[in-house]
Amino acid sequence: MTTLSKNLKAFREKINLSQLDLANSLNVSSKAVSSWETGRTEPNIETLKQLAVLLNCSVNDLLGLDENHDEFEFPFTSAINARKYIQSIPMISTLGNFDIMSLSDKETIEFANDLAQLIQIAVKRM
Repeated sequence: MTTLSKNLKAFREKINLSQLDLANSLNVSSKAVSSWETGRTEPNIETLKQLAVLLNCSVNDLLGLDENHDEFEFPFTSAINARKYIQSIPMISTLGNFDIMSLSDKETIEFANDLAQLIQIAVKRM
């Protein structure tokens, strides 16, 4: 197994997504996902980007390039990890005047947990 295959499987399992669910979300076969997770093949760059979005991580996380990578444990109990998670989602940074640092620790944790749950629901419906 490669770092990519291990990380892909770990991130998929972390959000309780089956190989078939992930395959359907990407319009690929479940055989393709299985091949990626065993290291027989690798997804192309565009698919890698889609995987990162669907699995709530970065391409660097999937490739194992971030040495300071803290795995996100859901549900969040730490405001620091919750902030890191929220900031790792590109869509959030495009929200007008949203400032994650203006939220209390409790609000940050609640927001991160709600956000992660909504993303899980959306991915399962794709």
